[in-house]
Amino acid sequence: MRLLHSWSFGPALGFAACLLGLTLLAAHFFAPLGWLISPVVLYQSVNPLNAAAARRGWRGGFALATLGLVCLQHMGLVLVAGGTLDAAGRGWMLLVTLASGLGVFTQLIDLVTPAPRPWPGKAAILLLFPLGLALYLSYSQRLGF
Repeated sequence: MRLLHSWSFGPALGFAACLLGLTLLAAHFFAPLGWLISPVVLYQSVNPLNAAAARRGWRGGFALATLGLVCLQHMGLVLVAGGTLDAAGRGWMLLVTLASGLGVFTQLIDLVTPAPRPWPGKAAILLLFPLGLALYLSYSQRLGF
């Protein structure tokens, strides 16, 4: 696992995207198990990305990259793994997405808080992720219907 923490930002993002794709395939073929493991896999695949962002100082880039990964996970779960969803299925997909978002947001907090920045810059980075996720979820309500 130490090797993964020495990667730069690009390969770490590619690794996280590949793991996300494999998780979506698992969610398609092994439906309930794939849905339930997807937040854990996304949380673990973002660890090298977190280390690369900490080394380079790209905290805003980490927030945008992980926001994109969480949104892609939601799109993939709804469109690939879920099929046609009723209200209960959409609720489960939303719960999985929020669990992934919460896990990634805790990593963002750990990345931003010790940074030598003034608090307005930290607050802007910390507000970027939840506001972006809320905006995405509000516009993707009809996704999968």
